Amino acid sequence: MDYGFWFAIADGAGHTDHFDGWFDRVMNLWFFLPNLLVAEVFIRSRGGLVLSAGGRVAAGTTLLVATGFLLLATWFFFTQAWWPAIQWGLGLRT
Repeated sequence: MDYGFWFAIADGAGHTDHFDGWFDRVMNLWFFLPNLLVAEVFIRSRGGLVLSAGGRVAAGTTLLVATGFLLLATWFFFTQAWWPAIQWGLGLRT
């Protein structure tokens, strides 16, 4: 979806057909950063992450908002890009 947002916002600047443009190189690194940050939190907490009641509400709210955004973005890309391409590939659409 990152590429989809980039194409919508910047018309694919920095992307090449061989995925060796500057944007492609940034995405190669960016793909791993969120996972590394989550792993770092777990490693540093060792005994488990203990949150206050307010911290649990904030974490739950953040998770809920992120999940909603992911669902909305997935629906957008499915209806606007993926499904039409699938239909075209199957010969259902010209």
